[in-house]
Amino acid sequence: MKIQIKKTPTCELIVLNKLKSKLKVIKRIFFLVSKTTCSRGKHAHKKCSQLFYLIDGKAELKILNQKNRKKELILNSKKPFILIKPMNWVEVKLIKKTNLMVMCDYDFEEKDYIRNFDSFLNYNAKS
Repeated sequence: MKIQIKKTPTCELIVLNKLKSKLKVIKRIFFLVSKTTCSRGKHAHKKCSQLFYLIDGKAELKILNQKNRKKELILNSKKPFILIKPMNWVEVKLIKKTNLMVMCDYDFEEKDYIRNFDSFLNYNAKS
C-alpha cells in the first residue's frame, strides 16, 4: 500500500493507493472517532480481514492469533496501518482525539463475529 499525504496550511489530503496488496477487495469502510480515551473491538472475525489506518492520534492494539501468540503495537504517525487477518482476537484502545479508519473485505455479517473470548479459544482448538 502506498500512502500519500499532501498538506496545506488549511487542509490535509490523504490518499491510499495500491490497496490490492493488502486487501483483494474493499466492501466496507468504517471510522472510529474518540473524543476521550475508549476501547473497541474485543472480538474476532471468522472470514473478514481488516486494514486499520490511523488518520490522526494514537491507537494501541492487542492481538491474539490462532496460535495464542500475543502481539501489542501502537499505531501512530510513524506506523499508521496494520492488516488484521481473520481469526485474530483484537482489542483496540483509542487515545483521546483519535481517528481510525478500518477497511474490510467482507460486508457486515453478525455470524462472522466471535464476540466471546472463551468461544474464540474453543473455536481455535477445534480448527
